[in-house]
Amino acid sequence: MSSEPEYNDWQQVLTLIEQSVEQESHQLLLTMLLTPDERDALVARINIFRELLKGDLSQRQISQLLGVGVATITRGSNELKSKSEQEKAYLAELLENQKQADALFFSLLSPQRLLIYLLAGGKFAGKCSGLVNGISANINA
Repeated sequence: MSSEPEYNDWQQVLTLIEQSVEQESHQLLLTMLLTPDERDALVARINIFRELLKGDLSQRQISQLLGVGVATITRGSNELKSKSEQEKAYLAELLENQKQADALFFSLLSPQRLLIYLLAGGKFAGKCSGLVNGISANINA
């Protein structure tokens, strides 16, 4: 039995996640590591950074939009302040590109195929629950 844990620092965790991405098992790993509440908090944190980087809303407006406390927004803002302009630009582009990729993906699916995809538990199912109602209305019309 080892006297120290196998994983001792953040870089080791990042390496583990990178390896899981390469092996296409990252969803399994992250689902195992994070509770549903932690996953929800991570989604909120990503949205906080996206809104802060866009710069269109005040911290109070972001708080109301996302349903999180102003202190949570402030922590995100303080973290961003520690980043260089180059790092902020990269993060903004990364978050915007993902939004564009999601939009392109959905625009390429017919309403029926999108509904089947969502019902089958596609990776975007959590993001698109509102679309199901609209698609169902279009199919039934």
